[in-house]
Amino acid sequence: MGEIAENYEVSRQAVYDNIRRTEKILEEYETKLQLFQRFQAQSKQTDELENYVRENYSQDGRLLAMIEQLARLEE
Repeated sequence: MGEIAENYEVSRQAVYDNIRRTEKILEEYETKLQLFQRFQAQSKQTDELENYVRENYSQDGRLLAMIEQLARLEE
C-alpha cells in the first residue's frame, strides 16, 4: 500500500479506504449476480460429467476430446 500511495501521491489510508470500498462493491455485485457460485456449480457438473464419460465411454475418442475441451475452458 505504501508503494501505491507513493506512486499516486496519496496517503496509505486513502489507498486502504479505496481498496475496502472496491471490495465491498465487488461483494455486492457477487451477491446480486452469484457468478462465483454459478462457476463452482458448473465446475462440479463438468467434473461429474467428465468422470462419467471416462468410466462409461472410455473407447469413444470423440466424446473424450469434447470432455478435454470442456476442461480447458475451465482453466
